[in-house]
Amino acid sequence: MTQEVVVTQVTLPGASWQLNLAEHREVFPKSALDQAQDLLKRWIAIFPRGNTWVGFTHKVPSLIVRLDCVLDDAGKLQVFEVEDRPCGIGVASHTVPEFKERLNALREEWPAFNWVRAPNRETDDALWLGEGLTLDQAKLTDGLLLVRSRPEDREFHAFEPRAVSTVQHEGNKRCCADPSISMYSIIRWVDDPEEQSGGYIDGLPGGPFMVKPSQGTRAREVRVYLNGGAPAGIKVAKKDKLSFGDLERWVRTNRVAVCQPLIPPMQRDFLPGMNMIYRFFFGYSPKEGGYVPLGGVWMALDALVVHGTDKSISGPLVCAD
Repeated sequence: MTQEVVVTQVTLPGASWQLNLAEHREVFPKSALDQAQDLLKRWIAIFPRGNTWVGFTHKVPSLIVRLDCVLDDAGKLQVFEVEDRPCGIGVASHTVPEFKERLNALREEWPAFNWVRAPNRETDDALWLGEGLTLDQAKLTDGLLLVRSRPEDREFHAFEPRAVSTVQHEGNKRCCADPSISMYSIIRWVDDPEEQSGGYIDGLPGGPFMVKPSQGTRAREVRVYLNGGAPAGIKVAKKDKLSFGDLERWVRTNRVAVCQPLIPPMQRDFLPGMNMIYRFFFGYSPKEGGYVPLGGVWMALDALVVHGTDKSISGPLVCAD
């Protein structure tokens, strides 16, 4: 009989929230690393860089990225998102020693940079970069910056030429419908007065799928249209589901959205009733001329859309030797 994992509530230094941490270690296998790096090479070519320092200097969208993903039963990497400006770096640094060691080695290749706080976003950057700058303080400096505003916060856009990651283009998902990567497909609302609902959805796929805004962050507005039912054993909270009427209203309001075939989260015997995903980080190495693996965390939640909440459980995710 499999023993359930022991979970400890921890408050990290300087953080205002508690984490539910488990010591159980998951290993990201070599085959998954190869698949991930192949995906990132294709992603670099299609993701908009904007007017950023990192885009001009290194021809990549960000110094550090994260894959939110799972491994299916055949060992194939299934990626929900390529997070172009991820949070969680500070938490991983404090809870996964191997991650901290790899990140610190990589930071020796990077120029120094600070981070800019935004009043409407809580991050863990103080855990690895120290206390950040306010908008007004950042205006008085000349150095490179990790900007933590939302894409729609126009007052932060002036920092883009100094940015080590995305600013205006953070959370761009529409680009990942490109045939070279095909993570998503595009659905659109078409006005048609002959239709009872005033129009119809063009590009509607078959089977259950996730619906996401064409640009969005932190799992906001991510919903599932089951279209026949959820995979066996997967619990879907009412708030995460769309009826067909909801789907029509959602797409009509947004005019365009992206969708992705439903990728079931992983399930483990030591976490009964929970769904698990991997959050694996890669950092850009100027010496290597590409992204190198750092490790990260696994995360579990009793919901289909696994993300950070006060009920989420996390543990170390390390690179295979």
